[in-house]
Amino acid sequence: MSLYEIKPLDDRTGFKGKPKRSQFTRPGSGWSREAIPFSATRTVLERELRQLSAKNVILEVDVLPGAIRLDGELYANAKVNTPAVRLHFDSKHGHLTYATDAFTTWQDNVRAIA
Repeated sequence: MSLYEIKPLDDRTGFKGKPKRSQFTRPGSGWSREAIPFSATRTVLERELRQLSAKNVILEVDVLPGAIRLDGELYANAKVNTPAVRLHFDSKHGHLTYATDAFTTWQDNVRAIA
């Protein structure tokens, strides 16, 4: 079970809307580079959330409500409107919010927050 709940992004203010290609890749063979799998990003994010004693964690992704499964994850074929994401939670340091649309995929933006 995930430490966070995915919800549709409800407020798009504060995002720049000029994403660039991410540097989050791992070396492939030769000149090729592979994207880091989202499972690895999830591991890093959940480790960081545990270190912060995070509670009530919500990851907002720019999707329609119907793109979220009953278990709180996105459908594999979910159409994401923009790569913007926002993570907010209660922690031992108070309520924290992180948001970005710096990169071209929502997965890379979650990695940037993690």
